[in-house]
Amino acid sequence: MRIVFIGTVRFSQRMLLTMLSARIHPVAVYCVAPEGATRISDWADVPAVAKPAGIECHGVWHVATPENVARIRELEPDLILVMGLSQLLPPALLSIPKIACIGSHPSLLPKHRGRAPIPWQIILGEREGGLTFFGLTSGVDDGPVWAQQAFPIAQDETASTLYTKVVVAGELMLVPMLRAIEAGTLKPRPQAGIVTTNPKRTDADGEFSWSWDIADIERLVRATGHPYPGAWFRNPDGSRVRVWSVRCTKERPPDPVIEALRTGYEADIEECKHRTLGVARCPTT
Repeated sequence: MRIVFIGTVRFSQRMLLTMLSARIHPVAVYCVAPEGATRISDWADVPAVAKPAGIECHGVWHVATPENVARIRELEPDLILVMGLSQLLPPALLSIPKIACIGSHPSLLPKHRGRAPIPWQIILGEREGGLTFFGLTSGVDDGPVWAQQAFPIAQDETASTLYTKVVVAGELMLVPMLRAIEAGTLKPRPQAGIVTTNPKRTDADGEFSWSWDIADIERLVRATGHPYPGAWFRNPDGSRVRVWSVRCTKERPPDPVIEALRTGYEADIEECKHRTLGVARCPTT
């Protein structure tokens, strides 16, 4: 089965490694070039996996250029796999493969369609997440489901730990799905359930104030940490302090810690609201 693989993040890299371990070699790989890495928080060096395997590899800014579409058409793929790329594919590309274009989404579609599903699931307090492989269409995450796996989201889940769960699910799901498609024993099913859609998140959405309830701060910090830009607050002088982890305590913060909060120096910091304290590790940025 001829497969064109498209992806440019850590998840993409792991899915390509999973395919190669199963001796499934794409005919070509498309990813965002290193020059575009600063725009993608979890960018990964996918060519470092593809090139040693002898796979034709293209580092591009946009996949859907006329030149890329023409080359992918020449490759005559049965499948196009989009395993981690935030670019909508046009009809000219979607119509190329003989079987389907299949994308990945780190939620149980149709819940949490749209952008930033990992942070949004933590922010909204979801207790079940998952990974969905689905057919790409001209719409947004609305195509039929090829494979789906659910897993629990812990009360102390972070973006990093949830991302890892998504990767592990993908490693378990991808090869069996591809084998079943090749054998003709797997057909997609329509999405079923209540549709929810998430808006895009930017670095500005990570800002918080210590006047917030500590539970809201703690949830935002968990949701926006690595591999994402992190939560942050603004010092009186306008400088930003990134917060990567938070815990709750009822102990009184020592004065040097409060002073560190005020000045933005790297330190363990605490802030009190209604006698509830949050503690965080905060390098200044």
